[in-house]
Amino acid sequence: MTGPQKGIKYIESKIGEKGIKNIRPVRADVSQKIPLEDQSVDLCLMATVLHDLLRDNTHEGTLKEVHRIIKGVGALAVIEFKVIDGPPGPPKRIRIDPKRTEDIIRPFGFSPGSTTELGPYAYLSIYRKTGG
Repeated sequence: MTGPQKGIKYIESKIGEKGIKNIRPVRADVSQKIPLEDQSVDLCLMATVLHDLLRDNTHEGTLKEVHRIIKGVGALAVIEFKVIDGPPGPPKRIRIDPKRTEDIIRPFGFSPGSTTELGPYAYLSIYRKTGG
């Protein structure tokens, strides 16, 4: 079993233990169509992946899909590494600061909300879906 499979199994076990009915872990190739219905997600979390999508030039398709699956009043949460030397995290040259993250996310139908530091290495930016 790979790391992502273990992670999903762990989340599924916690969901089951707590009797949660409104969380559905999905493993998907984000460069393809995400296997979820239009406007079916309240919150999408992209944790330390946007820099990789930019590097691989797959961010546009992914962000269009994220916009498609998020409900009209939903949100996108983006966690990224601060632009500082690591470890942890990717090389400094591919890290993205909150302003650049906003510049990347905004054209795909999201308006910026708040940005919060997550300790010494990362930040969290919240975006609200706009335009439907």
